[in-house]
Amino acid sequence: MCRRTPMRTTMREAPPETPTERGANPLAATLPGWRINGAALVVAGFLSGLGAATAVALHIPAVGLALIVASRSLVLMARHLVSVSASGASDFLDTLLGWIVFAGMGFAFALADPERALAACFLVASFVGLSASAVDLHVSSSPHGSLAAKESQRRREKTIIDATITVALVIACLWSARFSVVAYVLGTLCFSATGIRIARCIDVSP
Repeated sequence: MCRRTPMRTTMREAPPETPTERGANPLAATLPGWRINGAALVVAGFLSGLGAATAVALHIPAVGLALIVASRSLVLMARHLVSVSASGASDFLDTLLGWIVFAGMGFAFALADPERALAACFLVASFVGLSASAVDLHVSSSPHGSLAAKESQRRREKTIIDATITVALVIACLWSARFSVVAYVLGTLCFSATGIRIARCIDVSP
């Protein structure tokens, strides 16, 4: 007689979760499933920003306030996707279209009230200088520091600058009569930031 050997059942253990999977943001997992990329969100934010500028020029600052907040929210979502997918195209569009929106908002306040034109020109000029200084041509050529560290610093500065400008535009929409004060203060900060970037680009080493 032959003995029946009991069959052993082996259970496969699930592979442990990686730190990336454990810490994944639900937004990062959801949006790619919807086939939405960062560039599409940046363009949507740009169109919303143009709508905000149009509303301000038409003396509807409350609508402009809502649209500029929506615009920057879409851009923040796009930046999250860029950090996940490492898409350079979205990052370029974010920078380019963002400065167009900021300059357009300053121009819109001047259209709404020509008496604000001087303050608006000062603000837009400061945006031009700051946006031009954002072209970090010295990053790849500078021998000091790693490229990754400089890129991290650039992104951090970009976030701070965009947040500061957005808060200032929100204040301007809430108190349109004080736009000139906001424009001069914000413009001075932007010119100061531009000067710091220029000084940092100058190679003073022997």
